[in-house]
Amino acid sequence: MHLFQFSQSLVPHDELSLVFVTLFSVVGAAALVFFYLNTRRRLGLIVAAAYIGSALGAVTAGNLFGFVVFWELAALSSYLLVIYRRDEIQLASGYRYLLAQIIAGASLFLAASVQYGLTGSLALGEPVPAAAALFMLAFGIKAAAMPFHVWLPDTYPELPVHTTVVLSGFTTKLGLYGMFRFFGGTQAIALWGLATAAFGAIMALRTNHLRRLLCYLLIAGSGHVMVGIGTGHTDAAAALLINEVLYIMLLFMTAGIAVRSAGGEDLPRLQGIGRRMPWLSSLWVVGALALVGAPPVGSFPAKAVLKEAVSPLGWGLVVVGLLMAVSVIRCSWRLFAPGSGSDGPLRPVSPGRYLPATLLAALSVTAGLAYRAIPLSALHGLPPLAEVYSPVKVLEAVLPLLLAGALFALLRSAVAAVGTSSRPADVDRLYARLLHGHTYLSRQLADKTSGHTQEHLMVITAGLIVLIFLLI
Repeated sequence: MHLFQFSQSLVPHDELSLVFVTLFSVVGAAALVFFYLNTRRRLGLIVAAAYIGSALGAVTAGNLFGFVVFWELAALSSYLLVIYRRDEIQLASGYRYLLAQIIAGASLFLAASVQYGLTGSLALGEPVPAAAALFMLAFGIKAAAMPFHVWLPDTYPELPVHTTVVLSGFTTKLGLYGMFRFFGGTQAIALWGLATAAFGAIMALRTNHLRRLLCYLLIAGSGHVMVGIGTGHTDAAAALLINEVLYIMLLFMTAGIAVRSAGGEDLPRLQGIGRRMPWLSSLWVVGALALVGAPPVGSFPAKAVLKEAVSPLGWGLVVVGLLMAVSVIRCSWRLFAPGSGSDGPLRPVSPGRYLPATLLAALSVTAGLAYRAIPLSALHGLPPLAEVYSPVKVLEAVLPLLLAGALFALLRSAVAAVGTSSRPADVDRLYARLLHGHTYLSRQLADKTSGHTQEHLMVITAGLIVLIFLLI
């Protein structure tokens, strides 16, 4: 099929595309159910579906033209999803989100133009040297790679919990998809990923705001995947990405339920809530084990293989994993420890709201124990179950978690003193002057996109996506 004389596929055209289409379809369905259960706003649901559809279009694109078109549609629909409630705080955060998406989109468009101008081809593959930096900038911003990550912890914690869940599974993953396509085996991506993972893990220790902590751990997880991409171990990286999407969306869902129930999301406010919500606690534990790469969940086989494959960078990943484990243990201790933080009445949670998170938890465990039964080549590339779950490998995965627990027990006061801010200082202070007018501009944007005008933009975006699919 052809769109403006350029080929565009509507189905997965290779194994990488199949991995992303399968992943996006499954977690997209779970995210839409969670979205619907938490808000009955039809317009928001339409925009969320349009955003997921755009992401699917990007990963099924057969050439650069289709990739750029759906990339931009995903950026626009995700921005409308950020601001659709027209809340002033969300509009202010949405401005920075929009700015990041504009820069990433412009970089991708220029890179694609240079690539086509020099080669006469729109094939997805290794970039020409003149376009490589622009591609890297576009994908780095989208993947929230340090230092282009600040839009993510600035935006996600300010949004309704159901919106954060939808965004967490797709926006950064489009950037990683681009890296898979264009920069597999590029050592610079591996080093950039290790720096990103370390930075995210350190920043997670510095905040006591639950969803912002998860944002930094999401950034650290993206860094892990980048290490696999850059070292050329794409099967292990793809397997890790599958599990990273599952556990980060699971953790955002459980965090969202806890936040809605307790009415706040600073960790002291949530202290002890896990003892009062046992099913929520079980789901949190599955996500936490997946995040640190402990058995029996899906990230354990992928991280075990990746750490061995990327030596000597593997030692860096071990240190990063230790820092991430300390963050998770600190957060879990707050959620389960006795205290006065959540002694007040909790907002009741209907059993149905646990369903999407329960599905993701079940998939995460399945990916850890029966990954060879899942029909994706990236998972089939992992070693056999008996080899992965050998006593030595299990011990290698559990020891950092035990060490992190011991460090937290010994240095609990110091760790607590470090993580006292709900919004820790980030690298955006280096260029804050460039964005000093974001509040004013976002208010102007609110005036321009208020009321029916904003609703029309959302409907037009959704219609445009459907029209493009029909045309191709």
